[in-house]
Amino acid sequence: EIHDNHSESALLGLRDILGVRAKVILPHLVPYLLSEPITESKCNALASMAEVSGTHLYSHITMILNHLLPLLSTQPEVMDVLEAVVVSVKKDGIHILLSDVIKFSKASEPLHKQRGSAEMIYILASKSSTDYSSFTSQLITSLLDNFNHHDKEITAVSLKALDTLIKKIPKENLPTYIPELHRQLRGFLNAFSQEVSDGSTRYLPGFSLPKGLTPLLTMTLQGLRFGNPNVRETSAVCLGQM
Repeated sequence: EIHDNHSESALLGLRDILGVRAKVILPHLVPYLLSEPITESKCNALASMAEVSGTHLYSHITMILNHLLPLLSTQPEVMDVLEAVVVSVKKDGIHILLSDVIKFSKASEPLHKQRGSAEMIYILASKSSTDYSSFTSQLITSLLDNFNHHDKEITAVSLKALDTLIKKIPKENLPTYIPELHRQLRGFLNAFSQEVSDGSTRYLPGFSLPKGLTPLLTMTLQGLRFGNPNVRETSAVCLGQM
């Protein structure tokens, strides 16, 4: 049993057991660790569990996220669990993790899930060694959507995540994402033209943040320099849209 006064040796013992019997233990351990109240000691155990459970973790990811994301703003230790989960997922499970991350980014989801999605993308881009390149376009799209979000915290986290994500993409590959950037900027402009009918100016919240343009300028400048003729033209249009 996990107690608030647990010792480091208890966590080490848990890691040792899970290293050889995770398949049998996790179906019983995960529900217990996610039962209320979710204490700091339980979060520590969840993080340790994620680090040593291997592929057996994957079938429990959705349950873990659903229970922990509502606590993200009130319990800082939850972030340690999210980091452990994201970093522990390897190539054979990345589609499971990112299906949840992309789903949670939707505007129809609760705010805590939208923020959690952006936080997990940041963790993925900054700390994971797993190849997620087949999902990069979807991740960029979800983060850009949040540049027009009404929640300032979600917008700020999304900018941080997008900046990190863009920096991790090889520069020669950045022009690939210019058509999607153009589509999203055009969508913002169309939405603004419908919302503002008196000629007043409307600003994209994400662009109003310090260095809010930086990740997109990086993309468009690479498109201008190294893209094919169509990409170069579209990059120039994107600069005008921004």
